[in-house]
Amino acid sequence: MGTVRMWWSFVCFFVWPRRFVQHATQHAIDVEVEGNTHLAQEMKFYPNGDKATKLREQAQRTSARIHQKLRASILANLLAVVLILLAARVSALLLPPLWPATLTLLRVASAVLIIWAMFGRLGWKIQTWKGKALPEAVNWMWFRLTYGLGMYALFLSMIAWAR
Repeated sequence: MGTVRMWWSFVCFFVWPRRFVQHATQHAIDVEVEGNTHLAQEMKFYPNGDKATKLREQAQRTSARIHQKLRASILANLLAVVLILLAARVSALLLPPLWPATLTLLRVASAVLIIWAMFGRLGWKIQTWKGKALPEAVNWMWFRLTYGLGMYALFLSMIAWAR
């Protein structure tokens, strides 16, 4: 996939969801056909055949579902950042002025927590039952907690430094 098409798809994701789903559907079909010569020939000679129709329908449903979940995830993350920023702002207003050493400690703590959260997620190799197993749920909770605390400490140190 070319860089221009990738950027166009990125814009479509936010501005024209239907067009994005169409692009994603076609891309999924292309990827599936690329690795399967038998399917490629069947799609070529029988573009409206049973397999081709089922593949298009499945790719379209999957692309639409992924698009919807990804948009919801982006909005949830944006809301979390805004709430953490507001909590840090309120905390900075309520706390007395912080010493430079305290600000440095907050910055280091935020970096450690954010890096811990990121490497913890990147290093998670075990996935079972579509991410619904108890250890996976605990891992997600731990990720959100450490990342949220890291962002809170970072925002607090930035806001408190600016006062």
